[in-house]
Amino acid sequence: MSEPVKFSVRKPETGMTLLDFLAARLNISRRGAKRLLDQRCVFVNGRRVWMANHALAVGDAVEATPEKKQPASRQKSEMRGKKLVTLWEDDDYLVLNKPAGLASNGAGSVENLLVRQEGMETARVAHRLDRDTTGCLLCAKHSDAFGRAVTMFRQGAVKKQYLVIVSGMVRKAEFTITKPLDGRTAVTHLKRLDANDKAGLLLVDLETGRTHQIRRHLAAVGHSVLGEKQYRPGRDVPPQERKVARQMLHAYRLAFPQPFSGETVHCQAPLPRDFLTCLRTFHLNCDKGNL
Repeated sequence: MSEPVKFSVRKPETGMTLLDFLAARLNISRRGAKRLLDQRCVFVNGRRVWMANHALAVGDAVEATPEKKQPASRQKSEMRGKKLVTLWEDDDYLVLNKPAGLASNGAGSVENLLVRQEGMETARVAHRLDRDTTGCLLCAKHSDAFGRAVTMFRQGAVKKQYLVIVSGMVRKAEFTITKPLDGRTAVTHLKRLDANDKAGLLLVDLETGRTHQIRRHLAAVGHSVLGEKQYRPGRDVPPQERKVARQMLHAYRLAFPQPFSGETVHCQAPLPRDFLTCLRTFHLNCDKGNL
């Protein structure tokens, strides 16, 4: 991430849209300003704003933290340089330690790297992790394995645990969120591992698997995931939180019954470096004895 740039709206700029303000003050095109807003890296008076037509008032404090744009050639080079780490593997499946910044499938994804690095033309991810979520990702090596994995997930036979760093003081030692999502039942169980008045570290057990369930549920109860850029957008974001480049969500454990052998597989992904840095920044301790 680049260093944040801060501006105060002057009287002649009153009523100017945020898009035009950014273009003028940063000396960039309107398209470049729109891209900056789309990256969710702009704050007005401490709140994340990405509406291009947001009208500014005199004295408004605008802060922009653009992501460093890399040439396409360098992006392709870095994609080639990414190495997938395998946590467990047999003839039918493998569990990868997914890095941040990589989609599960589609262009420039885990599936693409499996083909490129391992020559696994038929490999498919059996579930999805968000681009910026790290940790255990189950992949099937062939179509029969994929079909059985889909059935396992549908029947709730796959157990997933996440570690997440959230904003605010988490007062309850254990709690469950049951807010429906998209008209469907959604259940998230949470255990506090450490907390202070600024942030908390939680262990998450998912009973259901709705889209962005953890992020949406935690935002709904006032404990947004640190680095969250999509949900609960209107809240004040403290300066320390604005420096968190991605959502602090890590798929820590994965367990499932291997449908061909009957073996119960248990996998655990080590915490990534930026997650550990965030824990230290917010003075949180990950006590392995509580996990």
